[in-house]
Amino acid sequence: MKRINFKTIIICFLYLVLLFFLSTSSVFSAENKKDLYSLEDISNIRQFHLSGKAVELLKENGFVVTPAYYKEISDIYLECKDTNQPIFITTDAVLHTGHIFFDYLLRILEVEKLYDSAVELTDRMLELSIEQFREAHTENVKEAARLNIGFFAVAKRQFDTEYQAGYELEELVEQECENIKNHKGLEFRELLAYIKALILN
Repeated sequence: MKRINFKTIIICFLYLVLLFFLSTSSVFSAENKKDLYSLEDISNIRQFHLSGKAVELLKENGFVVTPAYYKEISDIYLECKDTNQPIFITTDAVLHTGHIFFDYLLRILEVEKLYDSAVELTDRMLELSIEQFREAHTENVKEAARLNIGFFAVAKRQFDTEYQAGYELEELVEQECENIKNHKGLEFRELLAYIKALILN
């Protein structure tokens, strides 16, 4: 069996993209030559309750965007199905459905797999930081380990709101938890002071 190399696949892909753009450019150029679209063949246009301005935009552009009372994108398709209307599925509907599916998949993954791993990892990192603090021989290492305890205590506090960090870190940990609640953004804070010093030096 003949093997297809990566270069051949790329060339085929680029050829298909080129064909797509050539075919769509001719369609769009033909569309641009039209001044107005006819609405005579649309037998059910009144059921859409379009304003005069919306009708003019529909004639001019071939489409119009209006506010809707639907709460979910799928509601419009359900209504079309219930009233036996033809359904025109647009790419945004497919993309939106993909996003919903991905969001659901990610939520399930977080709840069933990642949550327990995150708790376990946080607990282990706290243990290691406390060990490093106790075994440190210099003040710089001891302070870095102490700040690490605070860093992982912030994560631990997200899982267990009653967790007490100790090591004179309660105020810093509490402040970081408030920053998280208030969506303060990413920036160097006191718990990462030694990392900032290392980067700047």
